[in-house]
Amino acid sequence: MELLAKGAHIGGKFTVEQLIANGQHATLYRVVDDSGAKFALKLFVKDGECDDYRIDQEIRLAKMLNDPHFCIYHSCGRKSSSRFYTTQFVPSETLADRLIRVGSLSVYASTRVAEALLQSLIYLHRLPEPFCHLGVSADNILIDLSKDDELIKLVGLGTAYSLSSGGSNSIPIPPEEWYSESCAQVGILLYRMIYGEYPRVMQPHFGAKPAKFARVEVSIPSREIFELDDHLIALIAKAVASDTKSRFQSAEEMLKALRRESTLSTQSKKSFASKPVAKIRRKGKGFEDVAGMDSLKQQLSTSVISVLKDPERAKRYRIGIPNGMLLYGPPGCGKTFFAERFAEEVGYEYIYIKSSDLASIYVHGSQEKIGRLFAEAREKAPIVICFDEFDALAPARSDVNSASQRGEVNELLTQLNNCGEDGVFVIATTNQPDLIDSAVLRRGRIDLKVYLSPPDLAVRKAMLRKHMEGRPYEFGIDYDSLAALAEGYVASDIAFAVNEAARQAAREDRKISYLDLETIIKSNRSSLSSLALEKFEQIRKRLEGENR
Repeated sequence: MELLAKGAHIGGKFTVEQLIANGQHATLYRVVDDSGAKFALKLFVKDGECDDYRIDQEIRLAKMLNDPHFCIYHSCGRKSSSRFYTTQFVPSETLADRLIRVGSLSVYASTRVAEALLQSLIYLHRLPEPFCHLGVSADNILIDLSKDDELIKLVGLGTAYSLSSGGSNSIPIPPEEWYSESCAQVGILLYRMIYGEYPRVMQPHFGAKPAKFARVEVSIPSREIFELDDHLIALIAKAVASDTKSRFQSAEEMLKALRRESTLSTQSKKSFASKPVAKIRRKGKGFEDVAGMDSLKQQLSTSVISVLKDPERAKRYRIGIPNGMLLYGPPGCGKTFFAERFAEEVGYEYIYIKSSDLASIYVHGSQEKIGRLFAEAREKAPIVICFDEFDALAPARSDVNSASQRGEVNELLTQLNNCGEDGVFVIATTNQPDLIDSAVLRRGRIDLKVYLSPPDLAVRKAMLRKHMEGRPYEFGIDYDSLAALAEGYVASDIAFAVNEAARQAAREDRKISYLDLETIIKSNRSSLSSLALEKFEQIRKRLEGENR
């Protein structure tokens, strides 16, 4: 079916705003109705594999869903001989895109996603007409960016099957294995989120034969990960067990284990290859991958990295080993990216921590997690711990009413004291340095404060070149002109512009052109306002004054 152009009308009241995804059997668009409300519209391509029975079943399921983990149904209709239905539009990114961007998630974040997925499956299983979703993949999981807690939504209803049909739809998985298959898919996703790679098994999906999946043994990477314990490893192993009868037989059973309301035998780990734990160093090009910022890279190489690489000489000359640095600046300026490249440059291990990773439902639970994190880091030293959104972890105690949260800041202060002597270097990143407790930022804890400003002309040009590397593009792109057009852009804006240009070119199977990049840059403003930039400049002047 020919794709609908922007501005095309469908169903008498919808206007196409943007193509979201183009699949073999259906196309997904963002549309707007006469009142200006936005919806997601799924337009089916009628063929032998996507017949009226399957479409009827999917629309019937969509109408039944009334749960926050699903997109709520709105309407259905026809465009010529093709059928469509609409649901609420959710500003989101897929879990697949998130994982491509960040590599892996923390154990805390991964288990939250798995819990939401299992709750979604349970909801489907308990409908008046029960359904089983056999397409629980990263592409079918939306992360709702309009919510502070990034609610998970399960989509891909075309791979959900009615249990009332008795397996009459030629599904290659016997109905009695449907529940365990869904659990296996959640287990594989949990593995991918935590380890940053899929296990070496055939990923279960619609059309896969369980017999093939069962013949391949799963192995676990030989590395330690914060908060990954024997129980969670056993849970993943049980979910993807080679014997389907040994897997979780229902989402309820797996959810109970995930919440630690039931115990698992660590013998479940036997399907994982047992290897000695190896210390993993950061592998990468370090500062070579950082476009521009030459003076900052030189400063850090001279005053910090040289000391960290040769601590014995530093001790001989009685030079203090630095504990850490604060990277602050506007959102989207590459603070976390810079922290990762710093760890590669110095050759240290690297742990990335968000404030939510240290959250706990128990009184003093977060304090214990902070202490355990630093204890594990000292065992694996030399190591870099990157605390993202540091202002949420170490707020000014004078502004905090909770005794528990003040205790967390006190614990962090204790752990930061001379941690550099133990081979632990802390990098704290924040968009709001003025909210951080002043005691945390004093010398002897966070020794260096580094402002990452929006990129200047030369750095924007270097970033554009860096993002274009490895992509097919036309000869002779004028990076000087593009960098000038992108005045005010931060690092994330530049990445967005190049990615959007690549997507447009990929749809037409051609090389990226200068015109693609120019059009996108001209039509998208910087995500940083002049007012916000002025605020950060004032903060920079104050903090630099404190550094003197």
